[in-house]
Formats: sequence, C-alpha cells, structure tokens
Amino acid sequence: VFNDTVASIEDLTVNSFDATQSSGSFRPIFKGDHVLFNGSNDFLTMGTAISKMPTRTVFCVFEMVSSGLNQRIYSERDSGGSAAHSGLELIAFSSSGKYRSAYGDGVNYRFTDSSTSSSTSKMLFTEKFSTSSGFLTTMQIDGIDETETDAGFGGTATSIGGTAYNLSLGRTGEDTGGYANYKLYAFLVYDTELSDGDRTSVNNFLISEFGL
Repeated sequence: VFNDTVASIEDLTVNSFDATQSSGSFRPIFKGDHVLFNGSNDFLTMGTAISKMPTRTVFCVFEMVSSGLNQRIYSERDSGGSAAHSGLELIAFSSSGKYRSAYGDGVNYRFTDSSTSSSTSKMLFTEKFSTSSGFLTTMQIDGIDETETDAGFGGTATSIGGTAYNLSLGRTGEDTGGYANYKLYAFLVYDTELSDGDRTSVNNFLISEFGL
C-alpha cells in the first residue's frame, strides 16, 4: 500500500534472498515505483547468502535524495582484521565526490571510483568484478562505460578474512552508519561475470523499464 512501511522486498528468483526488516522503526516507505530510505535509520538486510561471491555482476536503479557524504546504497561488511572491510559496497558522494565501489572475494578487496561525479539524478549503476584488473570493479552508468580509478590503499590488495556480515540496503552492512537517503527502484545481483552482451541486455531492459 502506498506510504506503508516495507517489511520485506521479495527475491523474484528461486533463491529467496529477500531483503527484510523486522523492526517497524527502521523500515523504509513504499512509494509506488520505488522504496524510499530516509537516510537516518532505514535499512533492509539480505543476510549473508550473497556475501563473498567470488564473481558477481550487480545492477542498481536508484535516485539520491540528499548529497550527504558517504551514503551506502548497498553494503556488505567483513569482520576480518583490525577493521571491517567491504565485500560488496556502493557509496554515493564518497570522499572523492564520485561513486565508490568495493569488491571483496573473502581474501582480497579494492575500492574503485567512478569517473562520473555523484548526483541526485535517477540512474542505473552497473558493476562487475574484473579478474583482469586486480580486484577493481568495472562500472557503467546508464549503460555507458566509466573510466575507473583505483581508490584503495595505494593500489595494494588487502587480506580481509573473517566472517561475512549481512548485506544491507541503505546503510553500512551491520554497522550503524552510512545511512543513505535515496529512492531504490531495482536491485539485481548475478553470481557470475555476465558477458558484455548479457550485461547490455539487462541494462537496456532496465533503462527502458525505468525511463532512463
């Protein structure tokens, strides 16, 4: 129902990786064609089932409402080492002003910055892990290739180990921070590196479906 809180978003595959929120106080709001996260305490969690996938391709259609620093559209955090490191993450309005992605396979991770600056426009962000570029993610915005920049620890891969945290929509994994004020239209995760042709097909469908 329009303007109701969202307790869950159903996974439309057979895997049942639903995004859920048991507490009514932390639920985002259903707005018809999107779910609105308030940037204060709203988030949904998808558990650990898709954490640490060795390869993956992610599609996310969203629109930022505010331009606050380091907002997490989606985020999975790992407890290895002396600090929690990202296994899968997309940050809007990062410290560089760009979109920042993190990829981790359970052993190594890297941060990657987009060439496009963060904005409050509705957009399709596509990323996939590229084994040929040393743990950097390959990015597209609205189906157009980005020129990525290595933004992680002087370009060296870092061991993360540890136990996977939940993947969250709207905040930093299981941490109480990084809340994002945004509209989420679609979120798709494939457990493989899609071919360029398949990635283009999904991009074109989402671009048409959401009027991008």
